[in-house]
This record gives sequence, C-alpha cells and structure tokens, in this order.
Amino acid sequence: MKRLLNFSSYTQFLVLGFLVLTLTLIIYFNYLTRGSMGQYQEDFYIIKLTLDDSFDRLQSQSSYDFGVKSLGNIELLVVAKPFIFKYIHPKYGFILPPGLFLGISLDNKHVTSVDVFPHLRYINMEEMLTLLRTLQQLFEQSGWQVSHVYHSLEEVRIQFTDTKRPWYKNIVGFQEWQNSQGDEIYIKIERNWKADEFLPKFSGQNEDYFTVRVVINNTKIFRQYRGLE
Repeated sequence: MKRLLNFSSYTQFLVLGFLVLTLTLIIYFNYLTRGSMGQYQEDFYIIKLTLDDSFDRLQSQSSYDFGVKSLGNIELLVVAKPFIFKYIHPKYGFILPPGLFLGISLDNKHVTSVDVFPHLRYINMEEMLTLLRTLQQLFEQSGWQVSHVYHSLEEVRIQFTDTKRPWYKNIVGFQEWQNSQGDEIYIKIERNWKADEFLPKFSGQNEDYFTVRVVINNTKIFRQYRGLE
C-alpha cells in the first residue's frame, strides 16, 4: 500500500487533466455504441513512443498532431480522440487495444510518463476483467516481469461486488510490471458509475461502468529530466 501511495504522489500533477478527460468521456459515451468502432481502426490515430523520447521524436513518429508550438518545463499532452498506442521499445514493445484517452507527461521536453485508457467507452465488469487478462498476456509476451500484485483477477471482482465497501474505495490497484531498463507499468481500475446511478440508468444498462488506466513510467528518467539527479 505504501508503494501505491507513493505512486499516487508521483503522478499528482496529472489529476486535473484527467478530471477533464472524465467529463469528456461522459459526452462521448452517448455517441459510441458497443463494438461499433473496431471496424474503423484504420482511421485511428497512431501514437508511438518510448519513455525518454523527445517531444520532436514523439511528434514525428505519431500520426496525431499534438498542436504544440512551445513547451514549458513540465507539460501534459492529452489525446481525446480514438487512437492506437504503440510502445515501440526494441525489446519490450507492445500495442495496446484501441483507446479514447491518453495523457503524456513531458519534463524538459522528454516523455517521462504515459497514462493510457485502452478502451473506447465505459466497460462493464466482465469486459473489464477480460481486458485485464488481455493486458496480462500482452505484457508477459512482451518480456515484462510482474513486480507487484495488488489483487488477483478474482480479488478485483470481489472488491467491486462487496456491497460493504464505501464509495471512496471504488479505485483498485491490479498489478505492476517492470523491464530490465527500469520502465514500470501500473494498472488501476476505477468504477466510475454504479448500476443505479444516472448514466447506466440513462443508457438502459443495469450494470456498473468502469475505466482501466495503464500507467507507464521510469523513476530514473523522471528524476533526470526534473533535475533531481
């Protein structure tokens, strides 16, 4: 739990950006039907990067125009259109399922952290668990090693089905992975809407709605570009 708290502190400056993303996701929800966007993946933006990439390299190898004319020492780039995220590390590369929201943290014009929501809409419990299994297999096949387990898949289910859990515990950590170069992946699941709340009722679905957040970072790279080393 201490590691989880430290991690939250490390990404604190992203919070404001993702509050905006959450509101935008609600707006998009009314326009996205289940599975309707998969056949149009050729039209999705492609975001390619590895940690430590310069902004110029990120922009040149991605099809999305970030529209940035000048950069400060600390920046958060937000993509809120359908995309496919490719982590193009020569040894530990992988491609995530299509997503709708992405945040890229830049320090001194270099990528130090990435937040990806690898789905196109809110997802229900079974879809969330299926996505977690997919990500487990993807990272394992890409050479990443599990470094910490917060909850198993079954424990994740229990965390969200235990009616005694208070509302403020609707965020659950899943697992962490790392590679030999110090890159780390962390997955967090959030229940954004309960079945009896406005959006599920409005959409005619009697089910909870979730988001899955995949964070990629490297403490050494972060400290380097923050001038802490």
